[in-house]
Amino acid sequence: MKVPRYKNQNLLNRVPKCVVIARRSHMPVIYIQTIYSADKSDWPSAWRDEPSWCSRFLQGAVSAKLAARLDVRDDDIVITKKRYSSFYNTTLDDILQNMNIDHLVLTGFAADVCVRQTGMDAYNRGYKLTLIEDAIEPQKEAKRAALSYLEWLTDATILSLSEFKKALAPDKR
Repeated sequence: MKVPRYKNQNLLNRVPKCVVIARRSHMPVIYIQTIYSADKSDWPSAWRDEPSWCSRFLQGAVSAKLAARLDVRDDDIVITKKRYSSFYNTTLDDILQNMNIDHLVLTGFAADVCVRQTGMDAYNRGYKLTLIEDAIEPQKEAKRAALSYLEWLTDATILSLSEFKKALAPDKR
C-alpha cells in the first residue's frame, strides 16, 4: 500500500506546530520512531507483503531518520519501536511514570494503526488521552472514523491545533 505523499507532508508540517505549543507550555516531547530490520525478521506480518512501505523504516535508511523539521532537541526523548504500539517492548511506560505524566497528547501516523494501538495501550495503563486531529493521519480508514473509534473506546479528547493551543494558553484574566 502506497501512502499518499500529502499525508506525510501534512504531518511534517503540523506535528512541529504541536511541538512548539507543547514546549511553550513546558510539556516534555517524546518522539516514537519505528525501525525495522532489513531481513524482515521483526516486520509485522501485515507489512511483509508491502516491502516498499516498510523499506522507509529500515534501520540505517535515510528515510528512517526523524525529519529535520521536527526539530528534535537534546532534552527530547526518542524511543524506537518495532510494533504498532509505542508501549510494546519499549521503555515508554517507565519513562512516563518516572516523569509523573498521566495525560498524553498523541500525534502521528497512522490513526487506525500505530496511534490507535498506542492509544489503547495508554488507556489500559490509566493514561488520559488527547488526540490532535490536525496532526494525525490514517493508513486506510477515514480519519474521522479512526479518531471517533479511539474517542469512544478511550474517552479521549479530540482537539484541533488551534483548540490545543488555546487550551494551553495562559489564562489572561
